[in-house]
Amino acid sequence: MKKLFTIFSALALFASANAAVGDEFKIDGVTYSVTSDNEVEIKKVDSSLTSVSLSSVVENDGSQFKVVGVGERAFYWGSVTSVTLPSTVKYIGYYAFGSSSLTEINMSEGLDSIADY
Repeated sequence: MKKLFTIFSALALFASANAAVGDEFKIDGVTYSVTSDNEVEIKKVDSSLTSVSLSSVVENDGSQFKVVGVGERAFYWGSVTSVTLPSTVKYIGYYAFGSSSLTEINMSEGLDSIADY
């Protein structure tokens, strides 16, 4: 019985350490939203930032996540003028850069889709 309790306790601890889809965390003014077990999208960028160079992988609470997208309205009404997206970004969501101050964007050939605006 004690072994069974130990196993269940270890499993519960492991499960609580993993982020769930929809969870959000913030690193250096960039808010990320978990989209799968090991992937995130950029959810929001602080309006105080003017230049952003994003990493292909971010870490939160001991877990690593691949940055795969820019979410809807992520840079909306922001002050960012320059953005560098990693090659892991596959999509840019609707109005991601709408009403922003963006003048320069660097992206790779790996981009699969760009929504309106």
